[in-house]
Amino acid sequence: MAIEKTDVVIVGVGAAGGILAAELGKAGMKVIGLERGPRLATEDFTPHDELRFFQRQDLRPNIKRQPVTWRPNANVRATPLPVLNYGNQAGGGTVHYGSVSWRFHEDDFRARSHTIERYGSSAIPQDSSLADWPLSYADLEPYYDRAEYELGVSGKAGNMQGNKIDGGNVFEAPRRRDYPLPPLRDDQSGVVFRGAAKKLGYHPFPTPRAILSQDYNGRHGCTYCGFCQAFGCHVGAKSSNPCHQAARSRRDRQFPISHRRDVLSRQQRQQRPRHRRGVLRSRRLGQHDRGRARHSEPVHLRQHAAAAAFEDG
Repeated sequence: MAIEKTDVVIVGVGAAGGILAAELGKAGMKVIGLERGPRLATEDFTPHDELRFFQRQDLRPNIKRQPVTWRPNANVRATPLPVLNYGNQAGGGTVHYGSVSWRFHEDDFRARSHTIERYGSSAIPQDSSLADWPLSYADLEPYYDRAEYELGVSGKAGNMQGNKIDGGNVFEAPRRRDYPLPPLRDDQSGVVFRGAAKKLGYHPFPTPRAILSQDYNGRHGCTYCGFCQAFGCHVGAKSSNPCHQAARSRRDRQFPISHRRDVLSRQQRQQRPRHRRGVLRSRRLGQHDRGRARHSEPVHLRQHAAAAAFEDG
């Protein structure tokens, strides 16, 4: 049983894991990523294989080999979910997602308070977990802005620091600057829909997408092949983690990814210092090895731990 020392172990190199790895690598930390699936490259998607990716859903977990069950309560027999839409490779769901890149609206952060103000407290069931966020849109706006420019989001602003801009989403929360790239071109149905919506007095606008409308930061722009949702991008125009964050981390040599690993024990306490944790991982042939890190807690556990400090969520 081999033990590999590192600063951080990330279990699952998906949308969150890939970005965390990139940022920690930039800070000089050594990171090891454990990923159940393979790491695919842009050339793997060149054939536009609809049978493999759309019908057989090769980019998603196999529901027969990796079933996930669900039941509404303890008195009902659990049944396997027929479809699992998250990813099964480095980059997770960012490989096959449609790349729609919305920001939350200001009201989304006050769901509980807004509901009570509008409908009264009786509108919320007593056992509901609905809660306000412990932060506001204004707190997150700088990070929205940074993410859009890091990833390369194409779109058109409609609310620039309170100034409404025709052609953009005039109902969005205020932003400090426009998107880094112009919106993707409309197809013919989009052109017809836009014209009809304007005649009716509505405000059509292009959907913001993490797809490059033109070359950006060394990556090629979209070729408008139409194979976005359910497929990986054959030119790397879609801002999935393999094309963006994970690739940057690997170039920094701070983030080796160990593929085709299933984590058997997320935390294995050692008899040594309390701040060290063990992560047991399995290989395809049944052999086992272990990585030891200073920080290996799952991301969602840390998020919940932080939120627990706030009484209302």
